[in-house]
Amino acid sequence: MKKLEILIGLCLCLSCSLSMDTEDEGLCDSVFSIRGTTKVTGASDASETNVQRWAVMLFDAGNPAAWYYATSDGSADITCTVRKGRPYRAYAIVNYPPDFSPSLIQGEGHLLQFSSTLSSNTDDALVMFGSKQLPVLPSGTTSIPLQRLCSKVAINKISVSMEDPVYAAQEFTLNALYLTNVYTCTSFVCDHYEPDSDPNLWYNARGWHGSGNVRTLDNLVGDRGLGVSIGNGNSYQTQHVFYAYPNACEEDSTDEHWSPRHTRLVIEATLGARRYYYTITLPAMIRNNCYTINEASIRKPGSLDPEMIIPGIVDAVVTITEDTWDSEYYTSEES
Repeated sequence: MKKLEILIGLCLCLSCSLSMDTEDEGLCDSVFSIRGTTKVTGASDASETNVQRWAVMLFDAGNPAAWYYATSDGSADITCTVRKGRPYRAYAIVNYPPDFSPSLIQGEGHLLQFSSTLSSNTDDALVMFGSKQLPVLPSGTTSIPLQRLCSKVAINKISVSMEDPVYAAQEFTLNALYLTNVYTCTSFVCDHYEPDSDPNLWYNARGWHGSGNVRTLDNLVGDRGLGVSIGNGNSYQTQHVFYAYPNACEEDSTDEHWSPRHTRLVIEATLGARRYYYTITLPAMIRNNCYTINEASIRKPGSLDPEMIIPGIVDAVVTITEDTWDSEYYTSEES
């Protein structure tokens, strides 16, 4: 199990280490803490809970003009001075991009209009967002949901089981694994249920670097230069993990002319002296969900184009873990 918790301590002078009296008796200091604990093994675990910076914003439910914010570089505590005896809507943004400044927010409605781009994430700092209506401050204890904005795609095992003896005798080399047709935009609040057709909002459209070449995105969506030889009847059992913003396309397309379509996981390999592609189409994606291929079994020579879907060349099942990746993941408030 893995947990990331935001602990929000709301108090007046109950603890000098967490809060202090203010000159105005109508004010109180709200102390926000964030901590992560993990019991899951795997190379990606620490990076998925890493906090490089975070911010808290509190909006007075009865007075839209009254709102407060505070930030922290790293995972240090945040103290925010607010008027006590008021209900607030609390927002937490973790690993927001350096060019996003809470000081520029003009109100709650303004915040809710903000979008995030996939390039705001790095493989060791994923953007997270959560909100909760808080009771009158100071308050008791409650939980606040916190979600990563991206979806996670994992492949755990690749097996080679060529049916034709001619191909079984040829050398199979795994060259690369990567996502194509990656949607790169989402809002802080919710997924885009109808992705925009603008090709500038997509990455690896129809193939690797089919729409641009951005190193930060490459680190999120692909592993290249693998050069792993897999003998027939054998398997490669190293997990590879990728991150993409949710692509909720209901309709799919393989047309050579660009149009919105499903995100795909592509296995790029060489069989003998020829390059082939084995493409696994992912379902409509949701933020903070994990899409796992436990095993992809290669049966035949692949296609010559990553957008060419040939039935029967690879067997794979995509398992969806809803709302959480491989554990509980939440925030909580404590006074």
